[in-house]
Parts: sequence; C-alpha cells; structure tokens
Amino acid sequence: MEINSQYKLLIVDDVAENVELLVESLEPCNYNIFQCSSGEECLELAAKISPHIILLDVSMKGIDGFETCRRLKKNKETSHIPIIFISGRTDGADLTEGFSSGGADFVNKPFVIEEVILRLNRQLEIQNLFQANINLIDKLERQNQQLIQSEKMASVGQLVAGVAHEINNPTNFVSNNLEGIERENKKLLEILEEIVPRGNSESDRFYGVIDPRFITIQEMIDGATEGTGRISRIVKSLSDFSRHEEELPSKTNINEIIKSTVQILKFNLDSVDFSMQLSEAHEFLGFPAKLSQVIMNLLTNAIYAAKEKTTETPKVQIKSYENAENIFVEIYDNGNGISKELRAKVFDPFFTTKPTGVGTGLGLSISYSIIHDQHGGDLSFVSDSQGTVFTIRIPRNKNI
Repeated sequence: MEINSQYKLLIVDDVAENVELLVESLEPCNYNIFQCSSGEECLELAAKISPHIILLDVSMKGIDGFETCRRLKKNKETSHIPIIFISGRTDGADLTEGFSSGGADFVNKPFVIEEVILRLNRQLEIQNLFQANINLIDKLERQNQQLIQSEKMASVGQLVAGVAHEINNPTNFVSNNLEGIERENKKLLEILEEIVPRGNSESDRFYGVIDPRFITIQEMIDGATEGTGRISRIVKSLSDFSRHEEELPSKTNINEIIKSTVQILKFNLDSVDFSMQLSEAHEFLGFPAKLSQVIMNLLTNAIYAAKEKTTETPKVQIKSYENAENIFVEIYDNGNGISKELRAKVFDPFFTTKPTGVGTGLGLSISYSIIHDQHGGDLSFVSDSQGTVFTIRIPRNKNI
C-alpha cells in the first residue's frame, strides 16, 4: 500500500531521541506526523486530530501506554484508532496486557524501521478494507432505496445494472486486496520464523503470544471476505428482481445467514450489549440472499431503537429455534418500543419514525413481503415501553 500525507500518524514517547529517530525514519513514507511525550497529551491530541494510527510507548511517566490505550478505547471518538505499542519489554505478561488493553500490535525496542513500516502498513490496510466494506453496504442500501422508489419499472433494469457495475468494481478491488493482505500476513510469519526459529522454550513462549494474533488477523480477513461476497450476492438478488425472474430456492441454513449478517454489522454492534443464541438449525428450501436482507433490516432497526433509549445501556439479542413444523428467529431490542397508535402502520410502505434522510420506511414492508409471500411464513412483533421483539416464522420443508 502506498502511504501518503492523508494518513495522520501520532507518535507518543517521552524519550526525545526515540521520537526523533522514528520521525526521521518515517518521513520518507510521507506520513503527516504528530508527536507528544505523555499519555495525558496523547489523549487530548488524539481526540483533537483523530489520527489514523498511533505508535505508543509502553513505559512513560504519568499514565503508561497500557492505561493510555484503555482510555483511548473507552472514548467513542478515539476507540476506532489502531494502536501499535513500542516496548523494550517482551515477556508474555506485558504482551498479554497490551493486547487485552486494546492494542493491535507490538514493535520491540530497539526497533527495526522496516518492521515498523510493515506493521503500520498492515494495520492501515485492515482498517481501510473494513471501512470500504461499510461504505459499500451503505451505498448498496442507498441505491436499493432509489430502485424501489423508481416510478417506472421499465427503467429498473438499467438502474440495477449501473448499481451492479458501480459496486462490483470496488468490491473486486477489496477482494483482491484481502488476498494480498493474506499473503503478506503469511510472509510476515515466515520472516519471524526465520528470525526466531521455533523449537525452544524462549521461542515457544514468543509464539504462544504471536500465533493467536495471526489467527485473529486471519479471522478478520475471513470476515471481510465474507462481507464482500454477501454484497455481490445481494447485488445479484437485486438484478434478478429487476428482471422479474423467479429465483429458484436453494438449501438454506438460517444460522449461517445470521452469523454472516452479524459479521457485516459487527462495527455497529460493538457499541451495544449484543448476544446471540442459536439452536441447532436444519436446512430448508429458501432464498438466502433475501433472508439476509430481512435479518439485516431487523438488526439495523433494533440497533437504532436500542441506541435511541438514553436511560439504559443499548441491548440487542437475536436467537433462533425450531420445532417440527417451523423455524423461528427472534430479534429483541430494549428501546422505547412502538406506540399503540403506530403499530398498525409498521409494515406500511414508506412509513418510518426515523428522521428524514435516515430511513425510507421500506425495510419492514420489504421484509414482510419476503417472509410472507416468498417463504409462506409470518413476520410479527410484540412491543411495549421496555422494548420490541420481532419474530420470523418460516415453515420447514419436509423434503430436505
């Protein structure tokens, strides 16, 4: 990844010589570099400039790097910033505390500048790819709303073709970059194994801490890959809809749909108390892409409703279960609930209680149609001042 001055780097170290060395070594990379010498200054400056990444010394006067990291992660304005610790301490306890406090990576002193640059680039690429996925999903939703509200159905096919073209190109770009990051991640591990061979007590302790981090990065890559794949499938579903062709049902597992949708919404769910309880699920004949759209709509609404209630911690739950005849999914939020006057309008097209520009009022009406008309099931809800529960019921197929 080519680095340029759009990336703001904050270096935090109370040893001036270390800062000077880092600044001098990283200047050719064309970062927009900021610096400070204490954890207190870091908290203030990070909230002010919103850097893309922070190089944070562990041992400093006042609050140390671990505590500084914890406070950054608790602040909504700075919680998203990846933090790479700089430390001369390499024992397992320090590494464990660093990662548990919210750190993304470690650079050991005395540092090798090539390693610092490699780790900076890797963290920035991961952040960029996840943001790209979020942007693509937002764009897909906006384009979908425009399609549904189009007055002339004859033009829908052309509009969808344009949407597919606009979204597929950046989706392919993200997918290709994910493959590149995966290769670089494996190369980095190979480099480490050459520098620190496995097979002795010291290296075993080292890899006992390092290996889980590589596994976590691979899981993040897998999640992002699943997200781009789901975007492509949703675009295909829209294209099929615009051509008025009957989509053939396929074997569907509701739990896999829930898990992948939760992974896509993970960035939003991090700010709520979220729990997932999934029972053993059997396959049935259904329309996976359209069911994904339903789960996405209901979860997004639940998150929004939970956050609107300021007197309690936002809480969202999703669970699945089934009996001999039906498959059920319940999505609960602890929001303010739906008033009695509005409950009869919930599934009406274009009805919404959200502010202008936030919602179009189409999500629940489309979801109801997908469950009722295409799956022969029901979408219902129960609501009061303590929250709302939406329940999906889908008849099981006996021939699978």
